[in-house]
Amino acid sequence: MNDKMKELLGGLFVAFLVILSSVIAGFIYLFILLKSEYIAAHDTLGYMIYLVTAGSIYCILLILFRPLVRYKMIAKKGVNSKALSPLGNSPNENVQKLLEVRDLKIGFPVIRGTEELYIQAVRGVSFSLNEGEVLGIVGESGSGKSVTTSAIPGLLPKNAVISGSIRFERTELAKTPADGNSAGLPEKELRMYRGRKIGMIFQEPGRSFDPLQNMGSVFYETFRNSDPSITKEEARVRAEALLSEAGLGNAGERLGNFPHQFSGGQLQRIGIALALAGIAQGSGLLIADEPTTALDVTIQSQIIALLKKLRRTRGLSIIFISHDIDLVADIADTIMVMYGGIVMERGTTAEIIRSPKHPYTKALLSASPGFGSHYSRERLASIPGRVIDPASPGAGCPFAPRCPSALPVCSADIPKLLVQADGQEVRCLPEIIGI
Repeated sequence: MNDKMKELLGGLFVAFLVILSSVIAGFIYLFILLKSEYIAAHDTLGYMIYLVTAGSIYCILLILFRPLVRYKMIAKKGVNSKALSPLGNSPNENVQKLLEVRDLKIGFPVIRGTEELYIQAVRGVSFSLNEGEVLGIVGESGSGKSVTTSAIPGLLPKNAVISGSIRFERTELAKTPADGNSAGLPEKELRMYRGRKIGMIFQEPGRSFDPLQNMGSVFYETFRNSDPSITKEEARVRAEALLSEAGLGNAGERLGNFPHQFSGGQLQRIGIALALAGIAQGSGLLIADEPTTALDVTIQSQIIALLKKLRRTRGLSIIFISHDIDLVADIADTIMVMYGGIVMERGTTAEIIRSPKHPYTKALLSASPGFGSHYSRERLASIPGRVIDPASPGAGCPFAPRCPSALPVCSADIPKLLVQADGQEVRCLPEIIGI
C-alpha cells in the first residue's frame, strides 16, 4: 500500500468519524427538542447545543479509536514480517542492512576509592538496523543504551574494553582484542565515517556547545573536518540551508549568536543540523541520544516531528534513545528494551506496546501516565528497587531483584533470548511469560 493510498484511507476514516458524530448528535438534538419547549423555540441555542454535542462525540470517538488508527496493521501470527510503523512505512524484503551489531561487550576498568573495579556496561548486545528504519532503544539510566550506541562511531573513552562486532555497510568498525575478531578500522579511517555517514545528536544541548564560540564558527569547524578546502562563505551558505531544514527561523542572522542566546529547543535543532552537516542525501545513520531531555512536551513533539520529516526527506536510518517508551513508540519501527547491559525484549513497535512479554517492559509501560490520569485519583505506578551495580551485576537476570514474577532460578543464570513465531524476542523464562 503506497503513501497516497494510506493518506486517502486515513482521510476517509476521519470523515467517517465526523459523519458518525453528526448523526449521533442529531439524534440527541431531536431528543432534546422533544423534551424541551424552550430550546425548540430558540433556534440559535439549539444549534449551539448540536455543535457542542457533535464536537464532544467526535473527540470521544477519536480518543477511543486512536490505538486502532495508530497501530491498525499488525503482522499476522507466524509470519516473519514486520508490523507497519507509526509512520506508515510498509515492510520491504529487499531493503539492505545498514548496521549489524553482534555480541557487543563493553567494560571500563575504574578505581572506586582504593578498589580496582571492572564496570560491565554492555554484556552481549546484538541487533541490526535496515536502511530507512528507526530503532528505538528504551531503558532506565545505567541500562547501557548510550554506551552501546557511542561504540558505533568510536566515541568511547580510551579505557573502554570492547569485544564483539560492529559492521556498518559491511565494514567492521569495532576495535576488539586479538581473539579472532576483526581489528576494526584505524582511527583515521573511522573519522571518515563520523559526520559523513554517521551523525550523532547528544542529550542536553545546552552542554554540547562552547559558550565562547558563535554558531557560524561551530559550523565552519564542522565542515572543515570533512572538507578542509571549504571557505567561510561556502560554510555560511551550507549552514543557513541546514538550519532552515532543521526549522530554525532567521538562520542567516542566528549564525552570529552564541549558545546562551538560544532556547533549549533551538539548540537541539542546531545540534540536529550539525549532525546532518556531512551526511549525504538518501543515506546515513543518525543516532539521537535522548534528544528531548530537559525539553517540555511541546518542544519534544516538535523535535519528533522534525526527525520524522528528515527520515522521510533524507532517507535516514535513526537510532532513537529515550527513557520514555511512549515517546519512542511515536517514531520507532522497532523497539529494543535494555536493562543491566543486556537486551530484555525486542520487537516491532506494535508488538511491544500492545503485547509486551517481559516483566520489565510491562513495568515501563505501566509506569507511563495514561491519557486523562491524575495524581489526585490514582497513584502513578513505579518500579521498586534500583538498577543493578554494573561492577557486580550477579550471575542471574539483572531484573530479578525487582521482578514481581521472579523465580529462584532467575538469580542463577541469565535466560536465553526466546524468539517467538511472530519474530518478537524476549529474554525470560517460558513459565513466566506464559509461552
